[in-house]
Amino acid sequence: MKIMKYLQKASSMNDSTKEKQSYITISEVSSLWLQLSGRYDAIESTRILRNFVRDEDLKKMLDDGLEVLNAQVKELESTSRDYGIPMPCKPPEFSNIALDVNAITDKYVFKRIYRGIQNFLSLHMTCFIHTKSSFLREKFRKFLNEETDLFDAMIEYGKLKGWLEEEPTFRP
Repeated sequence: MKIMKYLQKASSMNDSTKEKQSYITISEVSSLWLQLSGRYDAIESTRILRNFVRDEDLKKMLDDGLEVLNAQVKELESTSRDYGIPMPCKPPEFSNIALDVNAITDKYVFKRIYRGIQNFLSLHMTCFIHTKSSFLREKFRKFLNEETDLFDAMIEYGKLKGWLEEEPTFRP
């Protein structure tokens, strides 16, 4: 698959945007747009929620997640520009919120981020499944792998803090 990705990328390097558009399907365009739009939303939510976090380890995890999201955004924006795909609106750089900061706990922030990562895992897999382009499929595979690493770290952190909800056990 990696060979096809490089061949595909090399063969289209000198093509115009219009010519490149003939190499991808509307489903792949939609996947790119959804991936980028979702990351913009995740970045904005993470930035807002990070303002309320007291736990230094959770702050570090959120910062690491933002680093991954920002790197992926650059990659997706570049690919979208290459294919002439209109981009969603970017999130604001800073978000000022006036509310009772005691209402938002570290556990609440953890749960919002944890659920967000779960949702992204489904999106990554769906985009991967519906993409025929080797180049784009490889990109979505990379995002899926990065997301599973973040999710695994969140699970371990959640277990350590006791923030994961106890699932019912089956004991006949």
